[in-house]
Amino acid sequence: MIGLAFRGHISADDLKALRVVTGEMMRECGRGFMVADMAECTGIGPGARKYMAEWSKQDGTDVPSCTGVYGLSFAIRAIMMLALNAIKLLGQREPDVVFLKDEAEAMRWVDEQRAALLPKDVT
Repeated sequence: MIGLAFRGHISADDLKALRVVTGEMMRECGRGFMVADMAECTGIGPGARKYMAEWSKQDGTDVPSCTGVYGLSFAIRAIMMLALNAIKLLGQREPDVVFLKDEAEAMRWVDEQRAALLPKDVT
């Protein structure tokens, strides 16, 4: 699992660095989860939004299985919703991103996602 805390404005360079890390996680583990604290995020630049759209058109081998996000201001949540909706319309895959109340809820959600992906015992 990758845990992030965004501070200030998110740039395309930030997302490029994140893509390297998520790609490594996916290659090593086959799947991965991300939890992002956005409480101190002040914006998502146009270059970052454009990069998100470009990333969504790729094969998806460097995309976390799912991402839980919390701590968003109303404005940042609105920007993210617009960007995610555009990605859904224009990208090759639908991002699995959920908005949660706080870190504890995000960690519970990740645990639930992990449990859902585990093979079920046949007895």
